[in-house]
Amino acid sequence: MAIIIVVIASAIAAGAKGLIQNTLSGLSYGKILGNIVAIFILFLGVTAALNQIEVATTVTTPILIAVLAIIAGVIIVGAGGGLIKPMQERWEALLTKAEEEAPKIQREAAGAPSVAEQAKQAGQQVHNATRTAPQRPAQPPQI
Repeated sequence: MAIIIVVIASAIAAGAKGLIQNTLSGLSYGKILGNIVAIFILFLGVTAALNQIEVATTVTTPILIAVLAIIAGVIIVGAGGGLIKPMQERWEALLTKAEEEAPKIQREAAGAPSVAEQAKQAGQQVHNATRTAPQRPAQPPQI
């Protein structure tokens, strides 16, 4: 079951990465954002697989909680605490850039394959990945 979880997580990560990179290919951060999303999905899949086979659950669960707590802590302290003025300037610059890039994003999204087509491709990847996953023989029930 753990192998299937990793295979499905890999297929979902590849699909999400492809979807993001294809949609935002004309933007400077499209490839980086796609890679970050794929790595995060793979991290969650590997954590779920390790928990499924009950290997290192005492390690993986606290690591997952720590990663999420670090992300939340950085956002809380950085954006809401000591960096109010610098963050205000950054937010203004970010919002200005977002307003400038909105037409670009619309053009890229219009030229990219539709979400339905990309979802169909991702589904096909999952189907192919699960077909090629090694099948474990059925074990008799243990008494």
